[in-house]
Amino acid sequence: MDMELPSPEQVFAILPKWRIEHPRLEAMFERYGEPVKALRHMGLLLWQQGDLGPATQMLAGAVSLSPAEAPLWSGLGGVLFAAGHRAEAASCIQSALSRDPTQSTDWLMLGTIHSTEPDTGVAEEAFLNALQCDPNSAEAVVSLGLLYTRTKRYAEAERCLSDAVAAGAESPAVHTCLAQARFNLGDFPGAAQTFTEAVRRQPDDPSLRHKFGHARFLETMLDGSLEDAMAAYGEAAGGAPEDEDKLTRDSFHILSGYGYLAAAIRLGEALQARKPDDPIQAHLLAALRQQPMDRAPDDYVISYFDKFAETFDKQLVDVLDYHGPEKLHALLAKHDRPLTSILDLGCGTGLAGPLLKRPGRILTGVDISSRMLEKAAARQAYDRLVASEAIAYLAQQERGFDLIFAADFLIYVGDLALLLRHAARLLPPGGLLALTIETTDDAAYRLLPSGRFAHRPGYIEDLGRGDFVLLRQEPTMIRLEANRPVDGALMLFERI
Repeated sequence: MDMELPSPEQVFAILPKWRIEHPRLEAMFERYGEPVKALRHMGLLLWQQGDLGPATQMLAGAVSLSPAEAPLWSGLGGVLFAAGHRAEAASCIQSALSRDPTQSTDWLMLGTIHSTEPDTGVAEEAFLNALQCDPNSAEAVVSLGLLYTRTKRYAEAERCLSDAVAAGAESPAVHTCLAQARFNLGDFPGAAQTFTEAVRRQPDDPSLRHKFGHARFLETMLDGSLEDAMAAYGEAAGGAPEDEDKLTRDSFHILSGYGYLAAAIRLGEALQARKPDDPIQAHLLAALRQQPMDRAPDDYVISYFDKFAETFDKQLVDVLDYHGPEKLHALLAKHDRPLTSILDLGCGTGLAGPLLKRPGRILTGVDISSRMLEKAAARQAYDRLVASEAIAYLAQQERGFDLIFAADFLIYVGDLALLLRHAARLLPPGGLLALTIETTDDAAYRLLPSGRFAHRPGYIEDLGRGDFVLLRQEPTMIRLEANRPVDGALMLFERI
């Protein structure tokens, strides 16, 4: 957006009024002897005093009288940004940079203006340009590191913020973000050490103390016992956690996700000893121990997803960047078929429902978790919702479907032979089977420390040979696990 400026004639016409309203402007004229400098310095003074309206008017007037001067555009952009006019501010800073691209402070301002946008590419480029103009700019390094932290590029954030700390950055925010970056990279000893510095600068921040405590818990758990880790947490956080059960469960998943399997097993055993009847802990511990199994136990799946239902959508989509239904639906759309009867297998909270439902289609959702089905029902996209284990449901069906849609369901089943057999029975020639999998090259299928199964795509193709033909297969990122992408595949089969 271009900034609208008054004409020079308009500026000169209003100058007498401004000189009366702002007595200090008269002193500026006496000091600098020309209107451009007087208006600029008066505008900057008013900005400093928080009088943003008159400051904007005078800085705009100075730009109008001398538009070739980059610092005038910079000042106007700064006051517009302070007043909340982001688009106009960005336009002014761009005008300044077009006249003098060597100013690190202008690149910093441009990056700051764009840093909260969904697409952070402009901000990143601006901060990098600021560093190119001034390699010693601690502010540019910090800004870039904070941007990387917000966009979950933790390795880059750790590098930038480490450089900033090494250069003497003292901001508590820098130390906190560096500690969080190290935590999110799985460097729990490094995170704990850096949180120590952050807490020293902000000792009364309870949220920060909790993060410090969690880092110390995980650091201690790497080689110690649950009792040792709880003591380390209490010392760092300044007391016991509000929810010890949540702290220990979250820590178990974190240790497992980052590959600290021995520590995860040790913690899992301690948690199972406390709650021997917990099916979730029992299954996850069995997975860590690599106990042979062909599918996740029903009691685990029911208990896990009943507990998870309330926060499922937010956690999976917002935190873990899960978009399986959208990706699988987009793959399906490339092979347009008349579909009247659709089965959403393992429908969960119904994320796929609004994508699959169309006039004239009958959409059935099946899931083993009744709490998840309650969330699916609230979307009002399904004609029928059934609480059942998915393969058992398929076995009971006699009437078929035109499409069986299984997004993120096969990860709870290892041996897929029975599922493919029922799908072949229920789909007519030309019917479609759309599915997502986590992928592995190690074996036909493999139980992961997460308790889920990964499959070799060729294994599924081999199982379906004679009944199905593979129409399309695309690699995809299933979700984030320990802040790293999980490799997967989208697969679309046609019944022959």
